[in-house]
Amino acid sequence: MKAAKQVLLASVLILVVAGAVAAIYGPSYVNGSNHSAGRSAGKGNVLATVNGQVIAEADMLPLLQTGLDRSVALDRRITQTVLAQAAEKTYATEAQQAIDDAKNDILAQIYTTKRTVALRAEVTDKDIATFYDKNVNADQFRLLKIKGYVTTEAKDAQALYEQASGPKDAKETKDAVAKMQYLKKDGEHFLAVAQVPYNLGQVLKKMKAGDLLQPVVIREGVLVAMVEEIKEMPKPGLETVKEEIRNYLVMQKIDAEVQSLRKLARIELKG
Repeated sequence: MKAAKQVLLASVLILVVAGAVAAIYGPSYVNGSNHSAGRSAGKGNVLATVNGQVIAEADMLPLLQTGLDRSVALDRRITQTVLAQAAEKTYATEAQQAIDDAKNDILAQIYTTKRTVALRAEVTDKDIATFYDKNVNADQFRLLKIKGYVTTEAKDAQALYEQASGPKDAKETKDAVAKMQYLKKDGEHFLAVAQVPYNLGQVLKKMKAGDLLQPVVIREGVLVAMVEEIKEMPKPGLETVKEEIRNYLVMQKIDAEVQSLRKLARIELKG
C-alpha cells in the first residue's frame, strides 16, 4: 500500500511540474468540458482526454525533451494522468500536501522564466554596446599558466613562499618551485582568468610572469601560487560576446528584481 501511495504521489508531482512548463506557454490546466475543439487554449492541439482532463501539445514537452518517442510519451502522460486522478481521490490529503510542497518551487520557476523572456526583449543593442565599451577589456581574456602549493600549515606555506622568492637560479628557489603543481593538470596548463579557482583570477591577472602570490587561505588549507607564464589574447569583437553580455544584463536585472521583492516582503526569521 505504501508503495502504491508513493507511485501515485510521484505522478501528481510529475503532472504539477508539467503544468508549470505548460504554464509558460498557456494555462496550466484546461478541463475538457471547456474546450471540446481540437485545440486547447495556449497549449496547442488536444491529443487525448482522461475523464475530461485535456492532454495537449504543451503537456508533452517535459517528456519529449527527454528524447522519448511521441507515441510513448503520450501513453506515459495518459498513465500519469490516470494515476494522478486516482491519487487525488484515494489519497486526497497526501496529494494536496505534495502539491502544496511543490507549489513555491514551480511558481518561482514560472516567474523567473517569464521575466527572463521579457527582460531579454528589453535589452537593446545599444545597452550591449555600452556595456562592451565600458567593461570588456583584453586582460579579461589573458591566459595564465599557474603553479600552486597547498598545505594545511600556514608556517609551511610561508617558508615555501620565502624560498621560492629567492634568486631564480638558486637551488633552494628551484627546489621550492618544483614542489608546486599546475592548477590546470592537462594540456598546456593555461587557464582563462574566469577559470582560475578560488576566485583568484582578478588578482593573478595583474601579476607578471614569475611573480608569486603571498600565502592565501582557501578551502583546502593555505595556497602559495606562482604565475609561470602569460599568454596575451586579443579582445573579442562585440558580435562574438553579444549574447553573453545580453545574458549577463538580463541576470543583473533579474537579481535586482529579486532583491527589490525581498525588501518589499515581510520576512521573519524564527528559531
